[in-house]
Amino acid sequence: MASARRVKAMLYGIAAISSISSAQRIEHPGTGATSPNAYFVMVGPLEPQRAYHPWLVSAVSMANTLKDHGSTSDFVLLLATKRDGRPRETVDLLEEEEATLLKTGCRWRYAQPPGKKHLAGYHMGHYKLLAWQHVEYATIQLLDADLLPVNNLDPLFSLTKALNTEVVACPGKVAPLNAGWVLIRPSLTTFEGLLKTLDIMRRTNRDAPYGHAMKTPWRAATGAAGGSDWRFFDVFGNQGHMYDYFRFEAKSLSVITQSTQNGTRVFSYKDEERILDELPSVLDAAFPCPFPVRGKRAPSGLAYHHFTGSRKPWRPFTPSNAKYRAWYAAASRRGADLGILEGLFPSVPRDVLRDAATRAL
Repeated sequence: MASARRVKAMLYGIAAISSISSAQRIEHPGTGATSPNAYFVMVGPLEPQRAYHPWLVSAVSMANTLKDHGSTSDFVLLLATKRDGRPRETVDLLEEEEATLLKTGCRWRYAQPPGKKHLAGYHMGHYKLLAWQHVEYATIQLLDADLLPVNNLDPLFSLTKALNTEVVACPGKVAPLNAGWVLIRPSLTTFEGLLKTLDIMRRTNRDAPYGHAMKTPWRAATGAAGGSDWRFFDVFGNQGHMYDYFRFEAKSLSVITQSTQNGTRVFSYKDEERILDELPSVLDAAFPCPFPVRGKRAPSGLAYHHFTGSRKPWRPFTPSNAKYRAWYAAASRRGADLGILEGLFPSVPRDVLRDAATRAL
């Protein structure tokens, strides 16, 4: 009898988890928000090898850290089911992976590649376009999956209104939207416009791959001219595509730069490029670009660490790196979920993992 009761209790528990899962998994964009704004992270492809798993853990780390810093905004994962539109075997998340997302309070969406031309050479970054379908949110911060917030980024949601623009972004050193952080206003009209320009892309046309010539140079992270053509990193990926659309088609883009000489500047693109005179104070409290200056012009606070390049906190295990230790702490909820780290580093002793996750930073 007792055994039957335990089985029955387990079944009720499974049913409860299933009910929560239905509420958290996004079936129809545009509904189900629990806050006005959201963070979106793209993870994938969901293939049988499950190489996506460390990136999923990184997204969980981001969600945990944002909550620790006081964020009250939703956190949504766009799960890219496959790398392009060709027939491929795909998988859903493991049951324990979905359970982790539930515990973290995330929402998630299994997604197909947007656009019509998603065969050879399709760039997985284009999955990020699906964020524009989520009109249940007023604004969305699109984050790369290898970031770790170091402040509450919720105040940055105000920038689209403060700068009167559809998109706010930061350039990198080698491309105009290469920072890993983009702020957007979702819109179904904008989503349709993005798909149309994506489908007319011409890889053989370096002068106007999306139909627009580069009238004035794009800006690098320092605000310096980056070039007057379409020969930059990721020009045929989502970065080049979004830059073209919002600078030349929608004419509603603001780009944040910083240099020792000029400090923080915002370049606004509507009919023409201009430098804004007044800057929102939030840019100093949580500067959202990855190349801040040092010295007197340095911002008082940063928004995130960006683990660029081939080395990541999960590849290889490096507890001597303070930023990596912060990642280990966030991934495991400061050691409360050590099993997550054990899954990533099966050969590392448990006490070593615990020390890396709990050691004072």
